[in-house]
Amino acid sequence: MTKRTILIAVLLLVFAGFLWYFSGNGNKYKWSRTLRLEENEPYDLSVFYKTIKAEYHSQFDEIKDNESFADNSKDLNPGNSDIYMFVGKNCYLTQNEVATLKDHVFNGGTAFISAERMSESLFDAFPILEKVQIEDMMFDSFVVAFRHPEASPKKFTFLNYYRLKPENGNWFTFHSGNIKSDTVFENRDDDFGNLAVVSSNAVGGADFICLYYGSGKLFLHANPTMFSNVYQTFPYGRQYLAVLLRHLPGNRVVFDRGAGFPKKDAEARGHTNLLEFIKSEASLWYAWQLLLVSVGLFLIFAGRRKQRNIPVIEPPRNHTMGFVDAIGRFYKSERQNALVFQREWAQFLSFLQYQFRIRLRSLQEDELKKLSEKSGVALNTINNLVRIYEKYAQNGELSAAELMETNKAIGRFYEEYRNNYGKSGNTKRTAKPA
Repeated sequence: MTKRTILIAVLLLVFAGFLWYFSGNGNKYKWSRTLRLEENEPYDLSVFYKTIKAEYHSQFDEIKDNESFADNSKDLNPGNSDIYMFVGKNCYLTQNEVATLKDHVFNGGTAFISAERMSESLFDAFPILEKVQIEDMMFDSFVVAFRHPEASPKKFTFLNYYRLKPENGNWFTFHSGNIKSDTVFENRDDDFGNLAVVSSNAVGGADFICLYYGSGKLFLHANPTMFSNVYQTFPYGRQYLAVLLRHLPGNRVVFDRGAGFPKKDAEARGHTNLLEFIKSEASLWYAWQLLLVSVGLFLIFAGRRKQRNIPVIEPPRNHTMGFVDAIGRFYKSERQNALVFQREWAQFLSFLQYQFRIRLRSLQEDELKKLSEKSGVALNTINNLVRIYEKYAQNGELSAAELMETNKAIGRFYEEYRNNYGKSGNTKRTAKPA
């Protein structure tokens, strides 16, 4: 294990310890907004859930986690103004469930939904809600005021707690899209009902609205966090719940637990993205931070391109005089003298091209004179070499004596060249290269 690896491991451990300490893992409570019905963390809903069950007592019923509201609508009696209720982080209702809920409200029933994100089908079912959006803002406190003249008290202030200290958090409001930063919805009297603001924030807008439809009412509430345990343990939180419940007509509640679970054909409306989802779960958020730090450490310590040693390429084993001798013996044993001459002549032409940039094509006198000038070899020697080449070029077989004659002619050219310019064949040429 290298020193760099050890250093990275130590830094990761230090950062993990930092997260553990400051994330509250050493603390008794988790302060993320989980909004679960039966857990006891500060931002769960167990106190609210127990309060509703106790408030309605024998008139409380519920739809189980794995059940559909559309299949249990017979439990609701619109004539008695039964209340359909859902409170949770996200509300997922299918088109069939929304149609059932719409019939319940139209026939005199009541529906109350409190969620940060609500079913898209719910907004599509009521034309007056088509342009309504759920928007969020960051405040350390959120003040809401009820519009009903008999609401008492009318104003409530909710602090966003983290370890019982105020800190910025998300709060949600409804916006119609017609007027920017509108705080009041326009009432409409038509076949589709009208909207009224039940409570609102002076800066953000309406957070609790009521849709009058048919003979019943649909209440939409944007901040289920207000019903969480941390607020229900304070008097003002319980007072807020009491004032809110007084707005709901009906003596019986059917609480829908199943609407809190995602469904294939139930998209939720609201401003959210992957980062917001990660932030909503403390464990995911700390894991995300740890990932970012790990990537940063990798880029700093291990992201640089590593220099590798350039491998030494060994010369081929057969580049030796022994190999040349072996090839020579092979040609001699096979009596391929004509082939040997052709190989020597090809090698000679390659030498001329490499050394003098000359290609002998027609073997005419002007080419031979140019070669003589560049190589320093006598023209007679070159003419004799060409004469011998033309003599044996077309022969399919050569005797040993004829092969020796061709070999001596080529060798005489090399010998005169070396005598004039040295064995290295270097740069003593006076003529310019072609």
